[in-house]
Amino acid sequence: MENAPLGRRFAPTALMLGNIVTGCSVLAPAGMLSELSSGLGVTIRDAGLLITFGAIMLCIGSPVTAWLTSRIERRTLLTVTLAVLALTNLASAFAADYASLLAIRLIMLAVGALYTHRKPPAPPALIVPPESAAARSPSSFSAGRLAAAIGLPLIALVAHRHGWRTVYGGIGMIGCFSFLLLAWRLPGGLIGTPCRPEDLDRCRA
Repeated sequence: MENAPLGRRFAPTALMLGNIVTGCSVLAPAGMLSELSSGLGVTIRDAGLLITFGAIMLCIGSPVTAWLTSRIERRTLLTVTLAVLALTNLASAFAADYASLLAIRLIMLAVGALYTHRKPPAPPALIVPPESAAARSPSSFSAGRLAAAIGLPLIALVAHRHGWRTVYGGIGMIGCFSFLLLAWRLPGGLIGTPCRPEDLDRCRA
């Protein structure tokens, strides 16, 4: 890797940050149910449906969107995905009511599923030599665990002190930074193996 371009060397870091943003976008409501309930004037049960419907959207969206977009160049796909995640988080911060927030969240996770699917080969496996792929690729995958271990408690703390809108605004701003970093560092021309309709299970996250 000594001769690899600087952008290629730092691309896994950019991918990992994108995974953290995606993980926090998915987990955010779980850390601030009480604040969402009081702020939107709904019950805790209704606030919890943001998690339930979001999980359903991820389960359905991950294989379907992976199949629909498997022929798209990875740099374009992932940067657009992060841009949408950033914008939908920022939009969530200004949601007027519960219905608006739910609609925004469904769009957020339908698009976010594109960033988390692993097959065809994930970008970390495409940007490093075969002998290094095993060592590099877990860094982006473990970012989801980092979002759960550190991001979720931080979300709960910020929501308790500053409100749920601040949480969404913060994730949106980090998402904007992640988008710019990925657009700058991830090399172009990354194409994986296209998914066929009969292989949707292979395209799951």
